[in-house]
Amino acid sequence: MSADQPSAIILDVAPPDYAVVHRFRPVGVGGGVAIIHHRNLRVSTVQLTSAVDSLESLVVKLITRRGRVNVAALYRPPTSSSYGISVSSFCIGFADYLDELLSLPGELLLCGDLNCPGVDAVSIDPLLEDVLFSRQLVQHVDGPTHDAGNLLDLVITVEQSTLCGSPSILTGISDHNLVLCELSDCRPKPVFQQFKYRSIKVIDPVVFAAALRRTPVYLSPSDDVDAFADQLEQSIRGVLDELAPMKTCKKRRGRRSNRWLSASAISAKRERRRREKRWRMTRCEADRHAYRSACRHANAEMTAAREAMAHDTL
Repeated sequence: MSADQPSAIILDVAPPDYAVVHRFRPVGVGGGVAIIHHRNLRVSTVQLTSAVDSLESLVVKLITRRGRVNVAALYRPPTSSSYGISVSSFCIGFADYLDELLSLPGELLLCGDLNCPGVDAVSIDPLLEDVLFSRQLVQHVDGPTHDAGNLLDLVITVEQSTLCGSPSILTGISDHNLVLCELSDCRPKPVFQQFKYRSIKVIDPVVFAAALRRTPVYLSPSDDVDAFADQLEQSIRGVLDELAPMKTCKKRRGRRSNRWLSASAISAKRERRRREKRWRMTRCEADRHAYRSACRHANAEMTAAREAMAHDTL
């Protein structure tokens, strides 16, 4: 299918009360991706600046009760195809593509045939898995989606997302199995974290010192080192309980945490954002190259920080 075909052919793929959005393959015959949606949905296309070799993609935004949802329909021709490239080369450009998608407001859903099978029927290529892991993305399909017994068709969201349920796989449609996934348009409930704290700032140092001089650690200190340490801890804790008693508070927890980012990774992300703003303002080719270089540097720093966090956790 191509853009120069009649509308009767291009739009015929959509059932009644549905509409279709196409992204045709710019060269050659066949290929391309499309998203078919109900006409009641508020759907509009999203234009990205990142271009990945050998990746056909279409990104749309849905406005739902839970907010904005960015849906990316993807197709990567297999490496053996005349349109394909190696998985390693693809993953380099795909990392920048994901970074731009993740910078968009709203939630993210990626789905499509990436032709990156792993060593068995329930895994994907380790290079692609590393790219997803470094960006806190999760692949949900847990079975083969092709007659050859490979996992090719993927559904990807951010970690701990409640956007989609567990996909189911139906066979017998074609050489590719049909992947069904139910999406939730309900606004997710906020997650609260409970923690305890003391209002240390309200303590007067003079009052604290006077109270501490009335405790056993000052009046009758122990001669044993271990006993003195316990005595000191109990005395300080008792004074704090009197002057700044422990309080309990609940705080709304964000959907994603970036505490694992190192200082260099945070600095690299800021530089990437600064370069992006400049390029979007000037549209200069030199600024675009500087922005892409900053993207690659930021990706490397975030990957290193993620690996360090995983190493420390283990």
